[in-house]
Amino acid sequence: FAFELGAGVAGRELTWVDDRFGAVPDYALPAAPLVEAAIEWWPGGHADLGALSGLSLRVDGRMMLGVATETADGVAHPTDAGSVGVGLRYRFPVEVVVPRLEVGYRYSLFTVGEAEGQRPDVPTTEYHLLRAGAGVRWDVGLGVFFDVSAAYLHPVDAGEITSAAWLPRATVGGLDLDGGVGVTIGEVWIAGRFTLRRFFYDARPEPGDPVIVGGVLDQRLGGVLQVGWAPAGWGGW
Repeated sequence: FAFELGAGVAGRELTWVDDRFGAVPDYALPAAPLVEAAIEWWPGGHADLGALSGLSLRVDGRMMLGVATETADGVAHPTDAGSVGVGLRYRFPVEVVVPRLEVGYRYSLFTVGEAEGQRPDVPTTEYHLLRAGAGVRWDVGLGVFFDVSAAYLHPVDAGEITSAAWLPRATVGGLDLDGGVGVTIGEVWIAGRFTLRRFFYDARPEPGDPVIVGGVLDQRLGGVLQVGWAPAGWGGW
């Protein structure tokens, strides 16, 4: 097993593209605090699995803390944001470089609630995502390593934003970009990591739709300081 804990900040921007009638205001959440945790298990740590020794199962979660969205009238609306994911990783070390392949599922929620009997025009996004990507870790010496990854996100469902009340004909895709640098001290490692998650919508509007826009960009940018433990010989992030 390997474990990790992290704390940092993240922000979100929801931008309406080609909103010719000014129907919906853009949304921005400045940097807000977050915590995250993950656990990873690989069967190859218990038995010789040959070519499958690099296969592992990873579960992780992230949650923003104490977040509120303040509207122009000064009202603070409760805001909930978080995600949880489960997936498989396959690593195949090549000397000091450790490439990996990743597939999995992720649930991600962002919702702005009601306050004083009103709710802002910010649709809830509740993504059910299929994720496929690749990454690489490079151990440069003296315990220092770099790690980068990229993945495509395929939303099976996006929640309220693609309902009949907002963008009923929209199609959506997404990208995950991740990178950082860390240092290993024995079986403990410390790392700083930056993440970018971006969803892009093609609204495909028709006359009579509740919202007439060309598309939407939903972007989350964050930075996290992590600490983790992994047995000697574990070859990944």
